[in-house]
Formats: sequence, structure tokens, C-alpha cells
Amino acid sequence: MNGFRRICEVIIGLVFFLAGTLKLMDPVGSGLVMDAYFRFFHLGFMGFASHFLADAFALFECLLGAALAAGVWRKAVGIISGIALAFFTILTLILYIAKPDMDCGCFGELVHLTHAQSLLKNLILCVLWTAAFLPFRKLGEPQRIKYVSFTLAAVSSALFFLYSALSIPLRDYTDYKPGTELDEFYFSDASGEYADSLAFGGKVMIVSSYDPAKLGPEKTERIASFVNEAQQEGFSTLFLVASTPEETESLTTDPGLLAQTFFADRKMLMTFNRANGGATMLSDGQVIRKWSARAIPDQEEMRQINEKAPMDYMVSSMNRTRALFQGYLIYALAVLLLL
Repeated sequence: MNGFRRICEVIIGLVFFLAGTLKLMDPVGSGLVMDAYFRFFHLGFMGFASHFLADAFALFECLLGAALAAGVWRKAVGIISGIALAFFTILTLILYIAKPDMDCGCFGELVHLTHAQSLLKNLILCVLWTAAFLPFRKLGEPQRIKYVSFTLAAVSSALFFLYSALSIPLRDYTDYKPGTELDEFYFSDASGEYADSLAFGGKVMIVSSYDPAKLGPEKTERIASFVNEAQQEGFSTLFLVASTPEETESLTTDPGLLAQTFFADRKMLMTFNRANGGATMLSDGQVIRKWSARAIPDQEEMRQINEKAPMDYMVSSMNRTRALFQGYLIYALAVLLLL
């Protein structure tokens, strides 16, 4: 019986840990989901805190999942997880009844559940929780090494979030992930004429900014330099901003950058590249690779990229990030379950 209870506890923990990890991997996307919840519950005035609260919630999920999987502080963790599951179940029940046009965001961009599926998932977890923790008096004590397991997993989660906050998601599950053939991707010039055909010819480097007012002079100068270097290496270049021509002119006086500036929807740009000021490479309308604003390639790297076949370069980049993410998950699970 104790073995069965422990299995149920571990399953709940792994679900929490995976859900939190996928949210931590994509802080911008998690913030968008939190903002959608605020708007659904008519709490739009809380939008300013959506990203912070989304990050805090995701980290809470990771830590709670790690504690459940490791089996530490079992009574306290059992009470906290029970409250959390009750909250999630009520929340998804409301969504199931109201059927708003929004995603629950349970597993980030990896899995999109319907409201019915999300509710069913939480009901199953509630049943597992009942089997794992009731009655509380028979929970038992974990081995001391499990507290070391939890600590390692907690520190790893914090470092993983720090990496994600300073970069772009290791694994991209959005509609503009590498390998995607662009279909609906609209942007216009200063006169309001659509110019999206510019993204579909040959090798293109796009710098996108969904919040150009926060770029600052130094980053804007770096973008102008990047655009110039990319052109020298034979790339077509575009600077897509969620702004107006008047606001953009106040950000930079560089004529080369202004000539390559076009205007697009803010949410589309946030999905296209999670970094404000990040770069994305296209080849004949296919997404090849993305970089965060802190890691856009220099001219020498672009020269090397240009010498490679776009598909080969895309596959090698995707394999590298896939291996990194899978390696992190395997490490975290091994720490929690085997240590």
C-alpha cells in the first residue's frame, strides 16, 4: 500500500515539475497566458504584474513538483499540493463552463489542452492525491538523501529559469518555430502598405522588437550594426517593430536602420521571437534559427552561416538545443528519482 501511495505522489510531482519547467523555459509566453487569465476575470489592471506572477507561479510549480517527487516534508507538501490542485480544478471548471477563447497554458506551448481535457487532467490528479496522502498519519519519513535531491532540483530550476530569462526558449513550440514555412506573417511599411513579401525571398535576417521603447540607445546601435553587417554578408534585412513611424524615428537616426524598418502586430512579434530585439533567420520563407538580443551573431559568424546549406544548419541547431533540453530533464529526473 505504501508503495502505491508513493507512486501516486511521484506521478503528481512529475506532472507539476514538467508543467513548471515548460513555463520557466518560456517566461514571455507564460506572461501572455497570465495576462489572458487577468483579462478573462476582468482583472486587466493587474496586467503590469503578469510576467512576474507567471514566473513566480512556474517556479512554485517546479519546487512543489520536486518536493512531491523527492518525497520530502510529506505532510506539509501534501497539504499545499492539495490546496493547489483544488484551486486548479475550480479554475478549469470555470473555464470549462464559460468556454473562453484562450488556452489554459498548463504545459506552455508544448501541449494545448481543451478546457474539458484540462479539467479531466486535474480531476485525475485529485484522485491520485487522495490515494497518495489520505490518511495523513501514514505518510512515513523520507531518507535524508532526498532532501539533497530536492535541493539540487530546486537550484537547477532556478538556474534554468535564469538562463531562459536571459535567452530564448531552448525548445520552441510556437507557430513560428524553426522549420516552419511562413504563411500568415504580415507587416507594413511607413505608408501602411503590406510588405510581407520581403520575408519570402532568399536568406533574410529579421530583427524584431515588440517593445522598441525599451531597447535603449546601446541596443538600438547594436541592431543597426547587425543589420549593416548582415547586408554585407548577402542577407536581406528587416527591422520589425510594434510601433508607429513617428515613435521609431525617435529611437534612432541611423538612415540604414530606418530604411529597413517595418511595422507589425505586437503579439505576433512576441510569438515570432521571444526576445525584445532578437534576430531570426529565414530562408525562402522558412524559419531557420533564432537568437536572443544578447546573442545575435557577429559578422564572422554570419559569414560562416552563409556558407552552410540552410536546412543542414537548421537541423544541427535544432539537434543541439533538443539535446540540451533533454539532457536537463534527464538530469533533473535522475536527481529526484534515483539519488
